[in-house]
Formats: sequence, C-alpha cells, structure tokens
Amino acid sequence: MKKLLFTIVLIFLFGITILKAQDCINYEPGQTGIGTLSETFGVSLADFNNDGWLDVVTIDAYDDIEVYFNDGTGLIDTNAYTLGADRWRFGVQVIDIENDGDWDFVTAPMSSNSYGIEVWQNNGSGVFSLKSDNTANYSSGHELAVGDLNGDGYDDIFFPNSDKVGIYLNDGTGNFVDNGQEDLEASSPESAVLFDADNDGDLDAAVSRGFPAKFFMNDGTGHFTEAQNEMADDTEGVDAADINGDGYKDLVFAPWHGYIEIWYNDGLGTFLPGDTIFEGGQQFFVDIELRDVNYDGMPDIITDTYIYQNSTTNPGTFTLTSNYLTGSSHDFETGDINNDGFLDIYKGRFSSNDGDLIYFYQPGNVIYADTTLCYGDSLLIGGNWTTEPGEYYGSIGCDSTMVVNLSFYDELNTEVILMGTTLTAVATGVSYQWINCADSSIVEGAINQSFTPEESGDYAVIISIGPCYEVSDCYTVILTDIDKISTDAISVYPNPSNGIFTVNTGGYFGKINLKVTGITGNVVYQSDIEGEKAKIDISDYPSGVYILTISDANTTVTKMIIKE
Repeated sequence: MKKLLFTIVLIFLFGITILKAQDCINYEPGQTGIGTLSETFGVSLADFNNDGWLDVVTIDAYDDIEVYFNDGTGLIDTNAYTLGADRWRFGVQVIDIENDGDWDFVTAPMSSNSYGIEVWQNNGSGVFSLKSDNTANYSSGHELAVGDLNGDGYDDIFFPNSDKVGIYLNDGTGNFVDNGQEDLEASSPESAVLFDADNDGDLDAAVSRGFPAKFFMNDGTGHFTEAQNEMADDTEGVDAADINGDGYKDLVFAPWHGYIEIWYNDGLGTFLPGDTIFEGGQQFFVDIELRDVNYDGMPDIITDTYIYQNSTTNPGTFTLTSNYLTGSSHDFETGDINNDGFLDIYKGRFSSNDGDLIYFYQPGNVIYADTTLCYGDSLLIGGNWTTEPGEYYGSIGCDSTMVVNLSFYDELNTEVILMGTTLTAVATGVSYQWINCADSSIVEGAINQSFTPEESGDYAVIISIGPCYEVSDCYTVILTDIDKISTDAISVYPNPSNGIFTVNTGGYFGKINLKVTGITGNVVYQSDIEGEKAKIDISDYPSGVYILTISDANTTVTKMIIKE
C-alpha cells in the first residue's frame, strides 16, 4: 500500500514534537463563585444531561450533594441542583450503573451512620433519584474507585474504609453486592486507584493511606490479594500511569505533608521506589492526577497546588512548572469543560467564601490540519501511533498545538474475476492499471475495469484511489485463440450423431461464428456464440457429411461432421 501522505505528515509531526521545551503548561483561572459558601469535599465531572458538555457533581461537606450544569459555553451554571441533604459524605465518582449510556454517581460515606454508599440513578436528562444507600453500611471512608473488577462488563465499587477494603460487585442493574472478602485491611485509607498493573487484562488497585500505601492484585474475578504493603508513607492521593514509557503503569503518591513519591512498576506487579520530587518543597496535597496535559505523549503530574511536567527526552523526570493553583481544596477533577480539546481543572475548594473555581488550559497557537491516510496506515501524533479516525492533538514546541482531523480511505478490494480470457476487477469508483506479473511491467492502455490480454501470461491489476493503492493477486490467462490452436484443440461430439452436436472451443471464450454447410456449399446452420461450448442442431437435414466452419475475425478452422 502506498504511504505517501503517512510519510510526509509523520516526518513533520515527529520533527516538531522533539523540539518541546520545559515549562510548557499554562493554566489560567476561568470561573469562580461556583457553590459560594460551600465546603466542597468530593468532585466528579460528567455530561449528565447528554447535551455534549461536562457538568459537575460536588459533595457539600456535612450537608448535601450539588449538581451544576454546563451552560453550553464552557461555563458552569452556579445555580445548584441539590440532592440528599444533611448527610456526611466525602468522595463522589461517576459511573454508568446499568450500561444505559447516561452517567449516574455513587458517594462515599464519611461517618459510620446507618447509611452507606449512596447510588444515585440518572434518568438520562440529569434528574437523579436515590436507588440505594445500604451498600457498605456502618462504614466510613474518604474516596472510592469504580471499574469492572470481575470482567462482566459492568462497573463495580472498590471502597477502602476504616475497617477494610470493601469489594461491591454490580449485578448488572445497579445493585451492588459485597463479594464477601473480609481479609483486606486498609485502616486510615485516603484514596484508591484502579489500574492494570501486570497487563493481564484485569484491574488491580493501590490505596494511599496514613500508614504505608498498599497494592492489591486482582485474580480477574474481583477477588483481591494484598501484594505489597511497604510503599509511600503518609499519603493522600494516588494515581497510575506509564510515566517512564516502558509499557507498565507506575504509581505516583501525593503526600499528606511532604514530597511526591514515584514508585516504578517492574512489569510483574511489584513496585520499586523511584524519584522523590522535592521541587515546590514540602506540601499538603489532597489529590493527584497523571494526565498528558500538553499532548506530548507523556503523562504529567497535576496536584491541587502545583503541576509538574514530564520530560519527553528523559521520561519519568519531572519539572515544576510556573503554574500555581491557588486556594484550599479537598478534591479536584480534570476534564474538557469548555470543549476546546484540552484538559481543564475543576477545583473543589474547602472553607471558602469564594466557592469552587475552574482553571482553563491555555494551548497557545492551535494549528488545524485535515489528513487522510490509506487504510491500514498509522500516524505518530503526540507520541502515540494513531490508527483510527478522529481528532488528535500533538504539541509543537512550547507555544503551539497541532489538531489533526484524521480520516482514512476505505480498504481497497483487489478481488478479480476471470471469465474465459477476460479479467474484471470487482472494485468500482477507483482507478485501474493492469500489469504483467512476469516483469511487473504495466500493460499500455489497459486502464479499464476489464482487461483481455493479447497473449497468455500472468496478470494483476493495481487498484488506486487518491495516493493509496493495492495490487491484486496474479491470475493466469491461457489464450486458446483460434489462430493459435490446431484442429484437434476444438472438439465436436458426438460425431457421428443424429444431427445434434456439441462444439467445445478448447477454452476460448471470445466471440466466434459457427457455420454448417453441405458438400455442395449450401448453408444449413449459422450462429454467433460466446462461450466455451455451443449446441448445433441439424437433425432436420438429411444424413450425410457436412462441413463445420469455426471462425473469428482473424482465423477459420474447419471440421468434418457426419449426421447419421
């Protein structure tokens, strides 16, 4: 397949990507005053009313749940839709509980009252009803994580709390059932992340806590085993991503009071201590996310206060950027709130009269390009090989971003039908060029969908559209053209007969003329045929010897036939 477009665009994007400098991430405050006078603990983003814009659900500490809808311009309506007043909750996670295509959410109880995890069901338009509140009764925790833990296609709940880690499996209708594990201890947990640590296709888990963090291995059914309990100490947040480019997801912990710690995955699900990030000094970070903020192919570190940029030349090395996200916080969430293709930050602020705020990413110059590749090709954009149509982003230096609208030509059909000595390509709406397979030379003038060679040989067709082409298999054509066969190549049978004869042209499918004459020259039968076989009927004529003439535009062959 021809890869001209692929090569040109690849060289361009690869060449500019490696020029990226440090401190290329820039956020600016974009909206304040969301949930004024609120004390936000948990935050989660999703398009709740299916209008194509991200909305937000927050936990108002010690009070209610507040949902704020995007107004369709990238701003959040500050009029709250409140739910479930007068309960102590902390974390909130969006989840599609019954796989119906709209976003529901679950909340983590912060006190061991009679209620547990709350499941709030969306009717599809952003109106919620409490489906249940009795999962994990009498438990308390800060955050929970959701994901398909047992591989049945439905998201489940992983909830580290004051007593244990609770595993609650979704029955497919949004009802969550305790899997019965009682041996997973996690006192003083803070948050959890679900990720595939050993690339075996199921979700494992890491938990940050006041004591050393823990790692739990999933057996694929939602049953977990404590696999490591000597990791970062006194941590608040945790997230997982392949930060050093070795194909395995690593862990990064945010400190309760101290420094960010990196723990590298050895590929077998064991984590080894890596760098400690001292830039920014000792900090109290409540949350951490690993996201490729600037589309350079490497996940960066976002905390509620600072942002650290990953190096493309030395992956896993982070540099503190000049960004400073002001204000106290208990949780934040990233997402494209203004639909410009870049990650924004919703910061849930605690004990603030100014309410929550949004930081919008500033991409600098944005360059748009429409690119169409051949079927099966790929393109390197932002450090990732892209094989599917869509819109993709890649960094250009430190002040620009390329947005590539990528599409693909359809797969070319190279099927060919051989009828007699004529080859016909099945594909339509494309260009054709027939070639001789013996030396791969083109056949001059053979550019139509069908092709009849002038000599025996192996032939193929080049099918092309735009810059893309495919070559068909080679097909053998044997010409038994009348001017190249002996009398014996054509058979007539039965002979003698009662007057009905079958003529076999010996594999020639071109147009020929059949004529039968008596010995005096009188014509008793004549017909034009196309095909390998034909019937001649002279049964109404007297017995005797007749002459069968088989001819095309160039050659004539005669046969003697006898009617009994």
